[in-house]
Amino acid sequence: GKIYINGADRGIVVRRNPDPALAPFLPHFRLLEVDARAVATIAGLRLMGGIAPAAGGGAGGAVRNAGVLTLKDCAIQENRAQEGGAVYSDG
Repeated sequence: GKIYINGADRGIVVRRNPDPALAPFLPHFRLLEVDARAVATIAGLRLMGGIAPAAGGGAGGAVRNAGVLTLKDCAIQENRAQEGGAVYSDG
């Protein structure tokens, strides 16, 4: 299917809880994952603080893409992964 997320001019931030006191208790997770059958456009979002889980291949801290992905005017900051700290694309 097709997915379109537009946060332009709205100041939308997708962010992991930034509280350092909680960090040891929170599981690692990426913020978004695009399936191999998907066509996705993400526009005007700020994606922050994703940490790719090692169990999921450790790739793509903010986004792991296996489909067709278009990013427009996005800020992708402070994400971590073994591969592709911001975006990992194998689609």
